[in-house]
Amino acid sequence: MNKKRKIFFQSTFILNKFSMISMIFIMLLIPLFRKQLFIDREIFSSIEVIILFGISFIFLFLIFSLAFLYTEIRESNDSPFKAWMLFVFGIISLFLFFPEKVMIDEIAHEYVAGWPVIGEWSILYLFFSIQLIYHQLTFFRLKNRSTKKRILPNLR
Repeated sequence: MNKKRKIFFQSTFILNKFSMISMIFIMLLIPLFRKQLFIDREIFSSIEVIILFGISFIFLFLIFSLAFLYTEIRESNDSPFKAWMLFVFGIISLFLFFPEKVMIDEIAHEYVAGWPVIGEWSILYLFFSIQLIYHQLTFFRLKNRSTKKRILPNLR
């Protein structure tokens, strides 16, 4: 494995950890600070800035992981069925990234209006859960690959 690929692999692995932590953090912050988050104002609060950084980590990870899986599929000599399935799951996760934003906006509008938003929360957390499963599966694939090729330092 050349040096550029090794750096790409390690950065994908690190982004996976940051984005998984960000995903869990966002899942906890949105309902806890919904009054502060769903107020329409021009200045971002510190919670909103933290969530925006988390969202950027998640988006970067989705792009990096799809690129990593694509190169792994292209360079594989054996049947890369699991890599293809994970790649398709990653594309689904990337497409779910945008409806999450729409659902958060929808919850915000309905929350400010005083309407019940139980269904929207369920859909939002279903999307979050699908992305979290993709993060975990990708983490295990990256960790498994690193132990086979000794790319990362000891993970214990």
